[in-house]
Amino acid sequence: MILRIGDKILELTDDDLEYMYVDEGMEGTIYRLGDMALKVYDRFSNKARLEEDEALKLSEIDTDRILLPRELIYDEDDNFKGYTTKFLTSYNFKNLGRMPIKEFSNEIGLIYKDINTLTNHNVDVDDYTLSNIILSDGLYLVDPGSYMFVNEERFLLSDNRYRFNHFLIDSVIPYGVKMTKKEIKNLRNYFDASEDLVDYINYEADKKDTVKSFVKRITR
Repeated sequence: MILRIGDKILELTDDDLEYMYVDEGMEGTIYRLGDMALKVYDRFSNKARLEEDEALKLSEIDTDRILLPRELIYDEDDNFKGYTTKFLTSYNFKNLGRMPIKEFSNEIGLIYKDINTLTNHNVDVDDYTLSNIILSDGLYLVDPGSYMFVNEERFLLSDNRYRFNHFLIDSVIPYGVKMTKKEIKNLRNYFDASEDLVDYINYEADKKDTVKSFVKRITR
């Protein structure tokens, strides 16, 4: 396989690709090259994915905790083949349950900041799944392959944050924490109110508290 990333030409053998292999999904395959993750599209994929112009526009937006395309990838015939992002070494997600609540709150605040940045650029931030949130030296959202540019800014402002709130409530906060369906329902109903999730976490925060004790306390 021959790939071009910027001015760099990569001639990759099958052995190279096997060594670089990280994972694969509906859109293509992820390889590691130094500090970069290469998302190379599968030519047989029928899944909607970032087009060249959208990937280029996303690469021009500055975010910290939502990983966007860095450089575009082309094949030897200059066909668009995917993009690179920062490569992260991930840790067992169960470690999240031992994260001090103040640190957890700060991490979520950084993601919110990026969500607001993307909202201001009319980007629909989608595809919130546990496989797309990485615990590394902090919390990161990866795989922008389903993000879209739209023109409904007012809709995006509420929807981007609303979906992320409920992703946190349904999937991230309870991860590794035993919660009943009633407790999760109570938590969900509370955050349908006007308070932002991260603001309430900060209000409840204590240096010795953990995410687990936070969930237990507010769901009594």
